[in-house]
Amino acid sequence: MVFPSRGRSVYVHLDCDVFEPGIVPTEYGVPGGLSLDDFYHACQVIAENGIIGVEIAEFQISQVENGAPATPAALLDALSPLINGLNE
Repeated sequence: MVFPSRGRSVYVHLDCDVFEPGIVPTEYGVPGGLSLDDFYHACQVIAENGIIGVEIAEFQISQVENGAPATPAALLDALSPLINGLNE
């Protein structure tokens, strides 16, 4: 994967509906989305550049209305290359 930032730092905006339905809770789900493993590898490539910031959108508290709260742990693990890049 080639990331065309030309050495410039980047700001990453993530809409969680980019993932395969059921991976993270989101209001919209479309089959054929990314897996967390796909996303982790993309984050590794993006993190080779400077990271200015990371924003997460469309992460819902639960998969179902009034359901148990979902944990963002797996998503944060997949984001770890970017999060670690913020500290550099």
